[in-house]
Amino acid sequence: MCLLLILTYLSMLQIAMQLSMLNVENFSRHGGCNQRLAPDVGHCYEFIRISTHPRVFHNPFSLANAWAFIQAVLSSPSLSMLVETERHSTVVTEVFNQIPAISGNLVFDAHTAILMKEHGVKTIYTRDTDFHRFPFLTVVDPLQK
Repeated sequence: MCLLLILTYLSMLQIAMQLSMLNVENFSRHGGCNQRLAPDVGHCYEFIRISTHPRVFHNPFSLANAWAFIQAVLSSPSLSMLVETERHSTVVTEVFNQIPAISGNLVFDAHTAILMKEHGVKTIYTRDTDFHRFPFLTVVDPLQK
């Protein structure tokens, strides 16, 4: 069984910085039988926002390099894009009832967590510690040994 792997924009950024821009062939090799990548559309734009921001990085990616990375991710044969289904409203209600303190910046992470729950994804690989607030997720830091 393939492991379903969620990459948040921060995880994608940290991995890209570490690997100094993955090409499609290299990325596909990392997304083989043992992993299935499942970002959502919002994280693709958020990755571009953060990775090109000169106040975030001393040497930010150019728009072209950030987009090339996203294209490499999106071209992976093991990619599934998470989108809302007809169950989305029901899952949102369940999560908001389970975690009523969701507000502010946590709403963006909640959307990701809700999409994961909606699609039966239980593990997220991210450096974002806010995901520990969602008891239905197992959080793994991809840069920890």
